[in-house]
Amino acid sequence: RFYSLYFNANYVYDSRYSLSASWRLDKTDLFGADPKFRGRPLWSVGASWNAHNESFIRDITWIDALKPRVSYGLTGNIDSSVSSYLTGEIKYNDFISDNYASLKNPPNDQLRWEKTQTWNAGIDFSFLGYRVSGSFDYYHKRGSDLLCSTDVDPTNGVTSVVINNGVCLNHGFELQLNGHILEARNRDQFGINAYLNLSFNKNEIIYVNKAPSGGFDALMYGRLHKGYPISGLFSYDYAGLEVVDGMQYVMWRDHEGQKQNSSVTNDSFTVQDIVYSGTLDPKFVGTFTPEFTWKGFSLSGMFAYYGGHVMRVNTDDMTAEGSMNGYGFTTNIQAFPSSYLNYWRTGDVSKYFGNGYASENIIGAADLYSKYGNNNVVPADYLKLRNIVLGYTFPEQLTRRIGINEARLRVQMTNVATWARNNAGKDPEAVNAFDGTNRNKAPRSYTFSLFLNF
Repeated sequence: RFYSLYFNANYVYDSRYSLSASWRLDKTDLFGADPKFRGRPLWSVGASWNAHNESFIRDITWIDALKPRVSYGLTGNIDSSVSSYLTGEIKYNDFISDNYASLKNPPNDQLRWEKTQTWNAGIDFSFLGYRVSGSFDYYHKRGSDLLCSTDVDPTNGVTSVVINNGVCLNHGFELQLNGHILEARNRDQFGINAYLNLSFNKNEIIYVNKAPSGGFDALMYGRLHKGYPISGLFSYDYAGLEVVDGMQYVMWRDHEGQKQNSSVTNDSFTVQDIVYSGTLDPKFVGTFTPEFTWKGFSLSGMFAYYGGHVMRVNTDDMTAEGSMNGYGFTTNIQAFPSSYLNYWRTGDVSKYFGNGYASENIIGAADLYSKYGNNNVVPADYLKLRNIVLGYTFPEQLTRRIGINEARLRVQMTNVATWARNNAGKDPEAVNAFDGTNRNKAPRSYTFSLFLNF
């Protein structure tokens, strides 16, 4: 259950200076093993200045509104998937035809809310008779007491537990612009509007007390590395394929630049040998929506851009299947990739992974793990035309005759087109960015709607 109290206060002096404050107390019994951790006091303070009401700006006719502002506050967050109480999960076993229980969450009476301290500075503006308006914000967020998994003494009955131990920083900016480029003063005139949103975010792990147990563990998804983004992608430094005495070796370079041919699952591959490939989360996000109106018709389209991040692609090329029995026992993939033909057409084991019976001659390439090389990492930047919307508003004199106040017809096409930066021809939204496996593309869809107001 949840229980909340909140208080808001605002004070404005002379239509120019504003102060604001908020205080909130949220409590929940999700973290109720120790009463002092059931709640988290949250608060914020802010100030703003209506500069356009000042005498020295009021006479500048092209400035309609100009409002600088600053704020600081503390917010909280909980994760309902973890609890401070000992919890189990009941499951059904098909072999013994009976229920059984497994430990889902060990007890932790120190579990508490995550908290985020946020500085924000921004400005709202409007110019040229409200033809151009928007806002710009810069923020700096420090998250602490973040819920992270950490190793514990296995004699406790579990090998890891979720505790409050992470610290991360986020900072960036957001820009919003609205433009009435050509104003339509009546239904028959041609009008042009445009809307632009841009944002940039950079995050960094400042502290986490769980270190990877080895190089291979450091490659896994969700591992946090101090000094890197939360969604950092790490790889081994792929050094190609080599053939010695008929055996195919997958080579990688260690932190000293020396080539190695052992599997990355071995202890010889250490944390120092991993390489940072980039972040899986976009640093830049932008949308642009132009809109045209004329004689009751409206036409708009939203372009969305995502950039500054990376992804893995074509990891099927780094797999190999088969045995002395041919392809009779396939365990690692659901369908044979077309890249297998590269080997069969050329027989070049210095360039392509052997497969079929030849896959038994591969050393250092456990098929599930060889895909984590940096040779599969490409930029994930892409521009997508999200939708095109065509609408028509029927003339009022027509709708009134049939007893309708307002009538609008709307047609929308979604997932129109995608332009991706990578040379693999992959839609980043149709790829698992961490392991490079392909997903189904979002289909193009059409929506027809009719709005009537009686």
